[in-house]
Amino acid sequence: MKDFTTLLAPEARQTIQLNRQLRAALTKCVPPAAISAVSLCRLENDQLHITLTSASWLSRLRFTERTILSEVRALNLTATRLKWHVLPGRVEPQRRESIRQEALVIPVDAPQRVLAAAKNFEDDSLRDALTRVANTMQQRLNEKPH
Repeated sequence: MKDFTTLLAPEARQTIQLNRQLRAALTKCVPPAAISAVSLCRLENDQLHITLTSASWLSRLRFTERTILSEVRALNLTATRLKWHVLPGRVEPQRRESIRQEALVIPVDAPQRVLAAAKNFEDDSLRDALTRVANTMQQRLNEKPH
């Protein structure tokens, strides 16, 4: 069975290897609990970019910037600055059914307007799609009493 890294492009392999080297350097100067908060490390334009999963670690890890940079330099990598990034938090979508019901109100003349607009298009696929939309709208209007 082939190794996973053989399936990747050379640039991707180098990025993964560099990320591993940088994380190994971080483990020497950052508390073990903080390592789990590090999502990604990368070097770009002589700047070390560290992406964290939580902003709460940012205030704690800022005090270790000099130590981190010296560890990276010990790997013979050029890093003059350190930039911190924080991943955005997860936002759970909320269902709003009352708004959805209001959005389904179709004006009586809407199907005719869509058909008239469809006739102006030269693109057959777009014209067919608009015709299907107009037919669906007309079916929904016929199902509901006015």
